[in-house]
Amino acid sequence: MTAQDHDDDRPVPTAEPAITSARLTEHNALLHQAAGFVGAGLHISPDDALVVLDREAREQGLDVAQLARDILDRRRSLPSLD
Repeated sequence: MTAQDHDDDRPVPTAEPAITSARLTEHNALLHQAAGFVGAGLHISPDDALVVLDREAREQGLDVAQLARDILDRRRSLPSLD
């Protein structure tokens, strides 16, 4: 369907996904912010930082979102790469 074929008030469908930062859950936004913070501090990619956060949370017996929040609020230091 093209815009010319569309003659009512409904939005024209697009091929692009409608995912925006406004639709991210608070949990996902928190994890991604922490991954960026940890990645920058440890000089690793955000994807690798997510793995480090997950490992650290499991080792500490914490929910990964709580660990992320604690790191961002500076209540915990950056995890190590070991």
